[in-house]
Amino acid sequence: EGLDALSRKDALSKINKSNEYKVLSEMDKLNVGNMLEVLEDIYIKIFNRKILKGEYIER
Repeated sequence: EGLDALSRKDALSKINKSNEYKVLSEMDKLNVGNMLEVLEDIYIKIFNRKILKGEYIER
């Protein structure tokens, strides 16, 4: 089972290796500029919702 593992320890080792590879390959796909744009969009949406609810408005 589980990636043709011979033992639980072997399975965990293979999972850890595959996860490291997956994370590294995902990081290669994304560039920092794109990540910053996505974060900026998220923050803008959060603040817009709060402002529409009447929060952060001086009275």
